[in-house]
Amino acid sequence: IPGSGFFVVGPDISPGLYRTSGTGSTWGVWINDVPTEDSMCLWFTYSTPDANKDHVVETNISMGPMYANINPSVKAFESINCQPWTRVR
Repeated sequence: IPGSGFFVVGPDISPGLYRTSGTGSTWGVWINDVPTEDSMCLWFTYSTPDANKDHVVETNISMGPMYANINPSVKAFESINCQPWTRVR
């Protein structure tokens, strides 16, 4: 899965456990010892295919490696500023 984009489960991606190595940013920007959101990898899973933030099932944000469990009840996955995702299971 590319590191940034919106993907509908079924037509675009299959359910499973996916891993990213972390942020897609070459440089991190820190303010008051906290990385800015633009310096981090951010992802969401949704219970509907329309990416409505009211229908977020799970989300995470980090600069380092992360996993996203896209189970069969998830309808969509959104990834922002991440390295590519690889299915591990």
